[in-house]
Amino acid sequence: MGPIIKSEWTKFSSAHWCLFGLLLTLSLPAVILLFKNSSLTAEDSWSASELMVQSRQVLFQGQAGLIVSAAYFFGQEYSFHSLRTTLLTEPSRKKVLLAKYLLLSVVGIGASLLSGIICVLLLSTLNELPFSTAFLLHSLLEFFPVLLSALLLTWLTGALAITFKSFMLPFVLLISLLLGFSQMLLAMTEWAKFLPDIAVMNLFLDESSPFFLEVETGVICQFLWVFVFGFYSSWQWLVRDVR
Repeated sequence: MGPIIKSEWTKFSSAHWCLFGLLLTLSLPAVILLFKNSSLTAEDSWSASELMVQSRQVLFQGQAGLIVSAAYFFGQEYSFHSLRTTLLTEPSRKKVLLAKYLLLSVVGIGASLLSGIICVLLLSTLNELPFSTAFLLHSLLEFFPVLLSALLLTWLTGALAITFKSFMLPFVLLISLLLGFSQMLLAMTEWAKFLPDIAVMNLFLDESSPFFLEVETGVICQFLWVFVFGFYSSWQWLVRDVR
C-alpha cells in the first residue's frame, strides 16, 4: 500500500491545480479575516470567543480550495486518460481507490487544520490577545466538527469526479453552491437546506439558525450525500471499462 500512496502523492504534488487548491485552503480564510479585521475600530476588537467564531466562519469559504484539489486529483485520471496507465502499474483498483481517499483525507485535514491555526494566530496577534498552549488546544477542539465537515465535502467531490468522469463538473457544481448559489436556492425553497454545503451551516455559526438544519441532522445529511455518491462511484471505479 505504501508504494501506491507514494505514487498518488507524486501525482498530487505534480498537479498545479491540486497545489493551487491547497494554497487556497491555507490562504483564503486568512485573507478574508484580514479584511474583516481591518474594518474594526479599537473599541470593536474581537474577544477570544469571537475570534473562534470568526475563524470557523471563514473556514467555510476555505473549503473551496479542498474542492479544487479533490476534483482535479480524481478528475485528472479521466481528463488526461491516465487511468489505464495507473491500473497497469497497480492492477488492484480497490487499493488505488483507497490510496487516493487516504491521501486526500490526510492532506485535506492537515491543510484545514493548519489554516485554522493560522487564523487563530493571526487574529490573536492583531487583536493583542494572550496566547497559550491551552488556548491553542481549545481552538483545535473547536475546529474538530468543522474538519469533519470539510473531510466529508472533500470525499463527496472525489466521488462526483469519478461519477461524472470529469474535473470541471464537480468543481463548478460545488464551488457555485459553496459561494452562494445554495443560499439563493434556499430563498426559493426550504428543500435547499439539504444541499451538501449548507446542510452543516450551523457548524460554522456562533448561534444555530432556524433557517438551516440542526448540527447533528446536518452532519447526517452530508454523510448521506457522501454515502450515496461514494458507494455508486466506487462501484463505477471497480467495474467501469477504462477505455
